[in-house]
Amino acid sequence: MLAAIGLWLCCISTWVEPVSWPNFSIIGLAFPAFLLADLCFLLVWPFINWRRTWIPLATIAPCMSYVLDYFPVSANHELPDGCVKIITWNAAGFGFHYEDQQEGKRLTIEYLKKSEADIICLQESSIWEEEIREYTDYLDSIGFQRDRYMGNYLFTRYPILESDTLCYDTHTENGIRGNGSKWYKLLIDGDTVLLVNNHLESNCLRKEIKEKYVENLDQPKYEQLKESGRSIGSLLRKSTILRGQQADSLVLLTKRFEGLPIIMCGDMNDTPISYTYQRLKSVLKSAFRESGNGVSVSFNERGFWVRIDHLFVSKEWKTFNTYIDNSIRTSDHYPLVSWLKME
Repeated sequence: MLAAIGLWLCCISTWVEPVSWPNFSIIGLAFPAFLLADLCFLLVWPFINWRRTWIPLATIAPCMSYVLDYFPVSANHELPDGCVKIITWNAAGFGFHYEDQQEGKRLTIEYLKKSEADIICLQESSIWEEEIREYTDYLDSIGFQRDRYMGNYLFTRYPILESDTLCYDTHTENGIRGNGSKWYKLLIDGDTVLLVNNHLESNCLRKEIKEKYVENLDQPKYEQLKESGRSIGSLLRKSTILRGQQADSLVLLTKRFEGLPIIMCGDMNDTPISYTYQRLKSVLKSAFRESGNGVSVSFNERGFWVRIDHLFVSKEWKTFNTYIDNSIRTSDHYPLVSWLKME
């Protein structure tokens, strides 16, 4: 019953605005643990007391939508003609996390070139354009347009008709916004499409906090685990409040441009079992839920294996073969890749 209640609380937490209940809003992070516990009971009860098998079944059934958000199952399809290939990726300064930053930059640029994507949305990629002149010259040669807002880059094969930033409350450091979103109107095959590139509120987990947490995983000690959990929990509560408000702003943006086909992507810094994800999914479709498979984590630092990079689309789009590409390791995030076709 505790496993059942825990799973239900995780799901219910996605309905509650974080600004009102920040402690409750982060319970969703425990969703995989409670789901695993209920699945274990589902396997065990038939051998111990088959009459109790209904308990985990009755627990999981109301949560199936959340289970499929977290662990979707879909078949790959042959891509129809006219698909738009899109990549969204927190590229971490074009290789900032790689042991050799120059080599990391080279590998990142090589990956983006080989991808042959029609739209590339990057986050946390603050870098002087002179340092990637080879890449921008390449984009110019194939007729791409580009734009940058803070650390967010847009590289697109399609003409940019109009653009603007989206203002919302966020963490600032020395007067500089730490996170941001920018929307664009693109002309795609004669249709005006709204594209929004996002980097929502970071959890601000400093390097020393992460290192202490990983150290506790190797040599767990109760007092150190408690202290580490308290530090991480405090930062998560602060950031989830701001992310919830930012998600509300993005929902309002979709209503402002109602009627336009919409693509919304980026580093959302929240898992599928969160207010942010579920709020956006209430007005848009998740590409990974529609055409992805498995858990497929996008954040790859040890001990923090979660999928926090997302792509949402409006009902006008059908998505194909969405996946997290773990073949490139120059960032602490993996790229999310998908193909879109206007229905």
